[in-house]
Amino acid sequence: MISRKRILGFAIGKMLRQDGWAEKYNSKNQFNVNQYDYSTCKEYVNVLKEKWQEYEDPEYELEGYVDVSKYSNYEDYAYDVDVYRTRLEWRDEWDCDSEFDVNPCDFEYEEHYVKALKRAWKKEYDPYDEFEYIDLELIDDVNEYTDRIDECREWKDEHDSNDEYNIDPSQFDDEEEYVDELRKLWKQKYDYFNEFSSIDPSNYIHEDAYGKAIDNKNNWMNKYDKNNAYKLDPSDYEYEEGYLDALRSCWQDKYDPSFKTNVDVSDYDHEEDYRNALVLDWQETYDPKHQFNGFKFNKFTTIDDYLVELHDRLNWIKECDAEGKYSKIDASNYDNLIQYKHQINLRKAWKNKFDPNNEHKNVDPCDYSSVEEYHEALKYT
Repeated sequence: MISRKRILGFAIGKMLRQDGWAEKYNSKNQFNVNQYDYSTCKEYVNVLKEKWQEYEDPEYELEGYVDVSKYSNYEDYAYDVDVYRTRLEWRDEWDCDSEFDVNPCDFEYEEHYVKALKRAWKKEYDPYDEFEYIDLELIDDVNEYTDRIDECREWKDEHDSNDEYNIDPSQFDDEEEYVDELRKLWKQKYDYFNEFSSIDPSNYIHEDAYGKAIDNKNNWMNKYDKNNAYKLDPSDYEYEEGYLDALRSCWQDKYDPSFKTNVDVSDYDHEEDYRNALVLDWQETYDPKHQFNGFKFNKFTTIDDYLVELHDRLNWIKECDAEGKYSKIDASNYDNLIQYKHQINLRKAWKNKFDPNNEHKNVDPCDYSSVEEYHEALKYT
């Protein structure tokens, strides 16, 4: 039978061991855990660690980062909890609504957390990197970032909604700078050859208005001078009639600079009509009987050009057919005297061979293109 003394010694020894637990793990008696309630140190420490966690991390938000079971003393545990709680304060500063799935506890340094958070901003609000010139290094608030995104998107929607020009508005500090860059491309698109220099794209804030202004002047050009032969800029004129009058002046200078005809250029809206009227006037004035119908009038620019050729033909006739026997042969159908003279001589030869006595007055060799046709015609008269 065990003596009372031995039993008492055993109890005292146990209590001393338990006091050792408390001295080691709860020396300041901060936590209300009675060491005498536990038969083993492990049980005591486990309960004590639960108290540490209840005190330092009551909501268990740091449990995945600071595992209380791995600590042998409260001070080390409390220090690490404080470190991670400081990291949570980064989120309070940078992402107070926990909008982005970036946990500051995953980062050792605040700047690393901030960079990761800003990447999350980018992924959320600019996933396709439309606004690559927005420098997140210079932005410390997500609202400032979204405001800048919204601003750039508004500029783009208003001035280039179809993203035709592929210009990132975020590279410009203000809207006017962005539009200025677009204007350069509008100019290339609508007026690449600078035919409408008086239409300044800087006077327009929308492409559509600029394009319509160009189209309006271009329509004038297509209507009156499609190939811009006279190099007049329609945009120099406020009204269509002013542009047309300028063209008329060019037509006059080209075709009738000395005003030798009775044709008023102001009566015509198209160069071809004016030109045809001039040709008709030349003919009515200098060839009223229309004796010369073979001229290629597109070779003549002015009446002087026409008169030179006309006088040449008259001289040919005097030389080759002074009596007018072969007047049906139009001298204007031939480019030179040799060709014309050859035709006259052919008819003379036909006449001398087949009708030397002029018995067939009604059969004119000039009416036939070959000797065979002429000879055949004589047989039936």
